[in-house]
Amino acid sequence: MPWWIIHLRWATKMDLSSAIVYEVNVFINSPPGGGRHYEGRRDIGTFISEGYCFYEKYRADGLKAYCLHHMLDEIKENLFREVHRGRDIEIHEAIEMASAKILGSMSRSYKYRGARFGLIFNDVVDFLRDNAMDLYYNLISEIRHGMS
Repeated sequence: MPWWIIHLRWATKMDLSSAIVYEVNVFINSPPGGGRHYEGRRDIGTFISEGYCFYEKYRADGLKAYCLHHMLDEIKENLFREVHRGRDIEIHEAIEMASAKILGSMSRSYKYRGARFGLIFNDVVDFLRDNAMDLYYNLISEIRHGMS
């Protein structure tokens, strides 16, 4: 997962409150009972339930911070996997792969529709697409630093 400084940097670029981002980071990376960090990206029900909790508490900004955290983690995972295999992957491809994986079958959820989950998630994805090269350099430098 990207260091929290990268999560905070990108949340700041999205004009999200650092207090909300901190709470989201702690929740995702240190969930109650421990060991559930990837669950939000692996289980669509968990993603929606947890994301909806942040939506209820902080409205769109809470959900954006939650989606951004998972997108950054997933994009970094995609880049790391390909770099580790000795292959190059374009950042736009890594973003699309992350988006498709996380989005999954969310649209069938009642909470997903009620919270405008798709629109908010798409705002995050569009923001990352618009800033793709900057994101690429941030994540690749972290990956390379971690591999040395």
